[in-house]
Amino acid sequence: MADNAPFDLDLLDRAIARLRPFEREVFMLHRLDGLPYDRVGERMGITVDEVERVIARVLTKLRRRTARGQRFGRWFV
Repeated sequence: MADNAPFDLDLLDRAIARLRPFEREVFMLHRLDGLPYDRVGERMGITVDEVERVIARVLTKLRRRTARGQRFGRWFV
């Protein structure tokens, strides 16, 4: 898919809404609020390794629930 191709933000929003609350919170703290993994971990009471695992799991879920590799601006999934 070309970088300048239109994307469906509603699709991404629905996919994020379907995440478990804990996963959604970790993902949003990192991707929306821009917190680094260590700060997300501090805020959520988990290790940096767990933050990494959660983000990886969320990205996998989002890829499955949206067009694989579609770019949503800086929200590449």
